[in-house]
Amino acid sequence: MATLNFVRGEVKGKVGQFVGSSWRGQAYLKTYTKPGNPDTPDQHAVRDVFSHLVHIGTAINEAILKVYDPDMGRKTTAYNRLIQRNKHLFGQSFDFSHVTIFDGALRNPGISGVTATATQITVSWNAAAGGDGTDAAIIIAYNEQADAFFVSNAKTRADASEVLTVPAMTAGEKIHAYLVFAHPNPHGAGYVTSGTAYFTANVT
Repeated sequence: MATLNFVRGEVKGKVGQFVGSSWRGQAYLKTYTKPGNPDTPDQHAVRDVFSHLVHIGTAINEAILKVYDPDMGRKTTAYNRLIQRNKHLFGQSFDFSHVTIFDGALRNPGISGVTATATQITVSWNAAAGGDGTDAAIIIAYNEQADAFFVSNAKTRADASEVLTVPAMTAGEKIHAYLVFAHPNPHGAGYVTSGTAYFTANVT
């Protein structure tokens, strides 16, 4: 690195074979180095994971994320916190079964079953396995082939199942289903949530 004692002010950008910059107020030039290959398999995998998370986050942002994970003065949005909760996905191939919608402390017994017919998706769970019966049951179903999301928060934990009426689907299409529970925070504003349960089924 060559220090430029004769430069007054900042030097920015590429000049010939050099790039001007500064460090602790000291202007300097460094040799321009062409960026590495931006199209490696690892970078492809990162972009693929990120694009899937953006797609999911955009689809459920208004109906789910902003409702049950409100900003409440925090510096990041509910949408960005979804991306942060899924940082474990980066560095590997994207897998729907590893997506985390919420990761709170409420009990989540998991999904006991998913059935999908031409016009309905039914998601079931064990209502007696802990938690408050009034907890909101949040269901997110995604038809991979049709690229369609279906969301419901109309049921409670005590209901034990939810039937989502959907546009006509074709036999064999794959459904990814997520279940999360939420309860008003007893110690303040907002909600306490559970971890995320996942189940997959094909349309019959």
